[in-house]
Amino acid sequence: MTIVVILVLVAAVGPAIVPADPYQMAVGERLRPPSSAHWFGTDEFGRDILARIVHGSRITLFIGLISVAIGLAVGTPLGLLAGYFGRRVDLVISVVTDIMLAFPNFLLALAIVSALGPSLRNAMIAVGIRTVPLFTRLVRASTIAVREREFVTAARAAGARNVRILSRHIAPNIVAPIIVLASLEFPAAVLVAAGLSFLGLGAQPPSPEWGSMLVGGRLYLRSAPWAINVPGIAIMITVLGFNLLGNALRDTLDPRLRQK
Repeated sequence: MTIVVILVLVAAVGPAIVPADPYQMAVGERLRPPSSAHWFGTDEFGRDILARIVHGSRITLFIGLISVAIGLAVGTPLGLLAGYFGRRVDLVISVVTDIMLAFPNFLLALAIVSALGPSLRNAMIAVGIRTVPLFTRLVRASTIAVREREFVTAARAAGARNVRILSRHIAPNIVAPIIVLASLEFPAAVLVAAGLSFLGLGAQPPSPEWGSMLVGGRLYLRSAPWAINVPGIAIMITVLGFNLLGNALRDTLDPRLRQK
């Protein structure tokens, strides 16, 4: 939680604290090592790496939020429909979900963004589509477990319509696993988006997105290791923080995993 809160604070107020322009090039200052003038050094164009890391944190959070939101918005309704109605509806949705899950996560996102074209927006769409079958399968399984509970049967016997049963009785009781999956998919989305940017299919230069910063720094790994190590460590810490948070939420929200 501390790591996540720090990341959010950096994205919110960091640009005001670090006023350096992340896009301002200074050829005479290129590849300068960390110093009092440039805490994290400069890149191959003389841009301040600290400023680019701070401004890039906003892009990183935005990528994770949009990607997870796409998975939630599409996967949750599909999972509810498949789990509640079953039969043909479940068969069609499950077949499509299984086909999407047959592809490795990164390759699926790579294929989608290759078809749409390289850009940050298309990368977020591709990563979001990648998460849809994960949310669909989880929500479907949770819905099947809840739909035969006594309170759902009572609501159905009282004449409640399917829409009301789904929205008032089933959906609120499957929120916990959805929150856990969202918290775990957030860092996965960040990692996949960074990989797409590294391949030139995500954020395009001169964007301070961390994955694209790795592309420029990889050529100077020996002469200026800070140019690639700093964004790499930033990605690692972000993914680690959200993974730890997701694991903690899972242990807290699942009664079976609570320690007495």
